[in-house]
Amino acid sequence: MFFYFECKTCKKVSDLFTQGERPAEVPKCGPCTTKHGDSIVETRSVNYFTWHCKRCDHTSGLCTSSDYPTLKGARPTCPKCHQSDAVFLVKPRVAGNAPRMAKRKEVGILGKRDREDLDLYADPDGLEQAALEEMPGGGKGKKRSLALFLDGADEHPQEVVFGPTASNALLAKSEALYQDKKRFREKYKTKYGTLSDKKNPLKTELHDGTVVSLQTYKNDLSSTEKVGKTLYPKMNKSAPTVVNAAKLVDRSVQWDYRELGPNSFLRRLCSLLYVVEFNGGGDGNNPVELQAMWAGGSLFLSTNNLAFSTSLLAALKKEGSVRAFLAQVNLGGTSTGTYVTAMRNFGKEHTAKLPVYQAEFSSGKYPDYFRFKWEYVFSELQASLTLGSPDIQELVVAKSATQEGFRHWSVTSPVVAGKVYVVLPKARTKGEGDTYFTKKKIHAEELFHPILMALDGAGILSDVLPAFVGGVKTPCRTCSMVLEDASTALGTKLILPTNAFGHYWKASGMHVPNPVFPPQAQTMVFGSKKSIDDGSINIYNTEMPPSPSRDD
Repeated sequence: MFFYFECKTCKKVSDLFTQGERPAEVPKCGPCTTKHGDSIVETRSVNYFTWHCKRCDHTSGLCTSSDYPTLKGARPTCPKCHQSDAVFLVKPRVAGNAPRMAKRKEVGILGKRDREDLDLYADPDGLEQAALEEMPGGGKGKKRSLALFLDGADEHPQEVVFGPTASNALLAKSEALYQDKKRFREKYKTKYGTLSDKKNPLKTELHDGTVVSLQTYKNDLSSTEKVGKTLYPKMNKSAPTVVNAAKLVDRSVQWDYRELGPNSFLRRLCSLLYVVEFNGGGDGNNPVELQAMWAGGSLFLSTNNLAFSTSLLAALKKEGSVRAFLAQVNLGGTSTGTYVTAMRNFGKEHTAKLPVYQAEFSSGKYPDYFRFKWEYVFSELQASLTLGSPDIQELVVAKSATQEGFRHWSVTSPVVAGKVYVVLPKARTKGEGDTYFTKKKIHAEELFHPILMALDGAGILSDVLPAFVGGVKTPCRTCSMVLEDASTALGTKLILPTNAFGHYWKASGMHVPNPVFPPQAQTMVFGSKKSIDDGSINIYNTEMPPSPSRDD
């Protein structure tokens, strides 16, 4: 709202001014005071609104006697495209309303720049001052005298045009974007309902399932493994260790990833990479675990099979981008790619999805749930698939030569944005000391820990631009413990795909000092509904794929 003074006698008006410039006392009219000995001057106001046309990205201001609801209903016509259907008015008085501002500042809705531009709401006087300077005849330090304009403002509106970097334009664009997100999310929830606890990947303790006690496993399993000073059951020598109760869940039940779009994207990507048969296939080229991470503007890929990882790195560089490589994955049927595949232990539900994922990566058209939250991260993830060979690199993780445990690992080269990294454990090389990893003693997600710590130490991660992890299976207990350690350190700067975990692997767990297994914890394992209903307590059916059949 702008203010001006009007003399009741001669009807002359002052320049416009903002609330912050409003004097403590109403001035006198000089000519009338001289002529009549006194004057009566009244303070008047005129409404001002900033609006933005989303069609042509044009921002304008308007003085009018209409109030916000009236003008919103009428919608001004954009002078650039001469249409009004895409015109959006900036809502007044948001800064003073904490709940309104909190909705706009919710993380995952707007990107960093747009979110910061909403802070301009906190300086309404500055926004109006900038608008005054942009008015016809205005300028820095100059005001527009609207003696003729004010009487006919609605009949003959005069436009205030803002450049793309003007404060009013930045705020209008951010507010318009927020309103679009808000409408989309409301329509999505109307169509699909609110997020159910029983389908929320981060609330798996509330999912339906059949609980099998640790004592039942102790009674039924034939092998044991000592972890610390405690003896735990396991199915056989090469199987994972059962350290707590388990919850058996039907693997065909859909989880709702609407709030974890980037994690889901990474999971889909890993699903396609996982089935590729490098080096003629065979057990020695089975990645078993394949995980991806988005952090600091780069994509990270990791497996617990060094032969698979090095072959993947070479293939990505050869094809020129991740997207080009995915297009060459031969899934059978009508697929004609050059990289043969094996479905390994994927269930029918997951196998059927792979061609769908491949088509989406190729076309760039994805389900609506990817837009529900973190859409700005999802856009960057898509762009990373087209990064060229020079930006596809290896990133080596080394152990400490003097200190045990994953907290003392490090990356051997700087981590920068705009890359696709294949993360490799440092291999044994003569003369380089004891900073390498013994074969089969490292899991995929564990390798992400030093990367996350390095990025956070450089101040790169934030709650608005956090790291995301996703892969082809629920993390094994060992990987989960490492990621939970990172999560404790990073808080909202790390988004994990689920709070579920699989069974414990002692070989990889050697990097986790003094592991503790809370008795109330439940490992989540997956199987067919029929096998679960028949009373199966099979410990191999983890989410996708099953746990490894040997010590790696």
